[in-house]
Amino acid sequence: MLGIDKSSYRMGKHKKSPSKNYLLLNEHCENIWEHLIERGLKVDFHYIYYPNPWPKSKHLKRRIYGHPSFPSLIRLGGNIEVRSNWDCYIEELGISLLIAGIFGAVSLLTGNTPVSPFEKKFQDSGHVLWKYKGKL
Repeated sequence: MLGIDKSSYRMGKHKKSPSKNYLLLNEHCENIWEHLIERGLKVDFHYIYYPNPWPKSKHLKRRIYGHPSFPSLIRLGGNIEVRSNWDCYIEELGISLLIAGIFGAVSLLTGNTPVSPFEKKFQDSGHVLWKYKGKL
């Protein structure tokens, strides 16, 4: 398992685990996607939790589905799950993948155990949470 976060602050909050089957990288996921593609590697699962939604229209290229590396994510293959408290982000991601010929589902995220401190914070504050699931 590979965990990627560009925030060194969040990385510093990670609680150490005795498990040795994961690696955490303080990096931009787009760079890692390119690195994996250059080596001919595929991915089984992509879990993208609470990406910055960059809500201003002028920031479209900063969103996963508007970023120039979006085709790289698709090329890596595998299952994908993206979670957000921004319904329009999840809907736009689903539409972008549909345009690329990838079928998935947008749905409410209900009754789950939080997978991250962000998710717990959003649940505790009463946010409606969304997810996209599909296969690249």
